[in-house]
Amino acid sequence: MTSPGRRTDRWVRVAFLVVAVAALLPLKRAISAFRDEYAVFRSTNHVVVRPAADAQLPAITDVVIDVPGRPQVAAWHVASRNGAAVLLVHGSGGDRASLWPEARELARSGFGIMLIDMPGHGESRGDVDWGAGGRAAVSAALAWLVAQPDVDGGRVGALGFSMGAAQVTQVAAGDQRIRAVILAGCYSDAHQQTLFEYGSWGPITGWPAVWAYRAAGFDDSDQRPVDVIAHLAPRPLLIVHGTNDNVVPPAMASELHVAAGATGELWLVPGARHGDYMQAAPELWRQRLVDFFSGSLLHPTSPRDATLAGQ
Repeated sequence: MTSPGRRTDRWVRVAFLVVAVAALLPLKRAISAFRDEYAVFRSTNHVVVRPAADAQLPAITDVVIDVPGRPQVAAWHVASRNGAAVLLVHGSGGDRASLWPEARELARSGFGIMLIDMPGHGESRGDVDWGAGGRAAVSAALAWLVAQPDVDGGRVGALGFSMGAAQVTQVAAGDQRIRAVILAGCYSDAHQQTLFEYGSWGPITGWPAVWAYRAAGFDDSDQRPVDVIAHLAPRPLLIVHGTNDNVVPPAMASELHVAAGATGELWLVPGARHGDYMQAAPELWRQRLVDFFSGSLLHPTSPRDATLAGQ
C-alpha cells in the first residue's frame, strides 16, 4: 500500500513536469518565430525553370539587368504586341515564376511583360534586400522595359505581390513612368504585418520575428506603403486582397485604399488566402487583371487617364 507521503511526492513531480513543459513551450515558439522570419532574409538562389512554350505567346527571353552599384538581376521578358507592357514583382521567398500565371494572361492579351528575380532570390545574386537594393532593382527593370522598341514608354504598368507590392508602391510613388498599378496582398506597415503574421502567441512570438528581421538588416522604418501610396494619384490603382489572408490582414488593404484616395479601387476576393486569387476566383481574376491594364494603358476611360496615357 502506497503511503500518503509517496503519493504526494509523485504528484509534486507531475506538477513540476507540467510547469516545466508549460514554461518551455512559449520559448520554443519564440525561437521558431525568430528562426522562420530570419530565414526569409537569407539568399535562396536556385535555377528558375522557364515555363513551357505557349503557342499563344511570343518567345520568352532570358534577360540580365544591370543595377547601378549592385548585383545584376535575372528576368524574363515577353515582347509587347499592343505597345503596352507590365512589370511584375514577386513577394518574399518567391521568384519570377511565382507570378507567371498572371504574366501569361497579360501576354496572351498582347501586353509585353517583364518578371524579375528580386535580389537574393531565384537567379539574382547578392543578399536579399527589400530596402534600397530592392527598389533599385525594380527601377532598373522599369528603365530596361521602357526602353524596348516594342513598348510605348507612356503605357507601362506594374503589378506587385506582398513585399513586391510594397516595393512597387515605393518606386511608383516617385516615378511617373509607372502609369497604372495593381497591388496584391500588400501590407500597409511591415512592422504591424509581422506582428500579425506571427501573432499566434501574441508578443511571445510576434516580437522575436521583428527582432529576426532587424538582425538580418531589414529596416522597417521605410516599409510603410501607407505613407506614400497617395503619391500614386491620379494614376489608376487596383488593390487586391483575399478575405482569408492570414499573412497580411485584409484590414491593411482597406487602410491602403483609404490612404490612396479616390484614385484607388479595392477588390476583396472572397475566400482567397495570401496570393491564391487564381485559385479562389480564376475567371474573375483573369478578367479583372486584363481589363484593368487594358482600360488604364490601352483604352483610358476618363479624361484623366487619357492625359496620363498621352504624356
